This record gives sequence, C-alpha cells and structure tokens, in this order.
Amino acid sequence: HADIARKCISDGLPVFIEKPLCTSYDDAKLIAVECEVSNVPVLVDHTYLFDSRFQRMKEEVKRHGKIHSIQSWGGNYGQFKYDPLWDYAPHDVAMCLDIFGEYPGQTVLRRMKSHVTSGEAIFLWLAWFDTVSEIITGNIFASRSRRCMVRCDDGKFFTFDDMISRPGITESPVANALTVFIDAIHGKKDERLGVELGVDVVQVIETAERMAV
Repeated sequence: HADIARKCISDGLPVFIEKPLCTSYDDAKLIAVECEVSNVPVLVDHTYLFDSRFQRMKEEVKRHGKIHSIQSWGGNYGQFKYDPLWDYAPHDVAMCLDIFGEYPGQTVLRRMKSHVTSGEAIFLWLAWFDTVSEIITGNIFASRSRRCMVRCDDGKFFTFDDMISRPGITESPVANALTVFIDAIHGKKDERLGVELGVDVVQVIETAERMAV
C-alpha cells in the first residue's frame, strides 16, 4: 500500500487504506509524517475498531481499571496465497493495542505450519509489564471466527465475539469507518483514523517476525 498511499497524499487526495497500513515500519513512518505535514486525511481500516460492540467492550474495560490479560483469536480457512501474519494478525494486534493504549514492551512470535495445506497458525504474545496479550490466528481455521476477551484485575471478563449477533446491532463497521473518513474530509478529526495505531501495528508485526522463535 505504501507507494499508492504516499502518491495520493502528495497529490492531496484523502486515503482510505486497508489494514495493514503497509508491511514495512520505515514506510509506515513515512506515511504518518507525510500525512501530518500535508494535513491530508488518511484512515486505516482496522475494521473491528469501528464495531460498536467492540467499542462498548472497551468502555466496560475502562470502568473496571487495570487489565490483567487479553486473549484474541480469529482467522479463516484460506486464503493460502497471503501470509496470515500480515493478513489476519493486524486485526488482533490493532484491537489489543487499542484496548491497552500503549506499545508493548515485548513481542514473541511462533509460527506452526500445516501438514495438510500451505497455511499456518500464528501464535503471538505481547507483553506490557505484568499484562500479557495472547493472539492466536491463521488461515487454517475450520471456519471464519473473531473473538477478543479481556480479563481485568478485579476478575471481570469482557468479550467481543464477531460471530454472535446482538439485538439492535444492525450497523456495518465498514459503514462506520466510511462515516469517520468522510467527516475527516470535511475537517472533523477522529482518533479512529488510526494512522499512528497503524504504524504501531506494523512495527509490532515486523518486530515479531524478525524475532520469531
């Protein structure tokens, strides 16, 4: 995405960009700087961050104080032509970073190849002092799934499950993202534009990939 995004920014064109922002931390930093200098709106579509169910879960977590742990898992069967670390993991990493609000101090990655297909399972751990996030994702799941569970120090659990419908929830996260994007074009800023978060997501994954065990 980097070359296309930077060309659009240089031409003054607002950019709605699919996750991940790009696949290089150096490129991600350049996009963020050029976005800031040019004041051109750029939205990184970390889809689940625009789901009202995820937003409600995050609000509940904030009310209960310190986070003990985060577990996030999801994926699908296929597509095998894409690296699941960059295709699926950005969803989970974005949710974990958005919930915790800080960059992790440590990342650990383990990849497990399938013996049946060219797919693999991804195990990624993020650590903030005494808080740990465990991410399990990949392209060898039996079916599509996405779930994020947060445990607070007071023992309360809060869960976002994309597979469970909620009464009264009819809006589309993508439509919500487009609304934020259109508002930004008209001058209304929103932290969910997500460029800085997008940079952090790329850095986490690139760092984990480099230090994989």
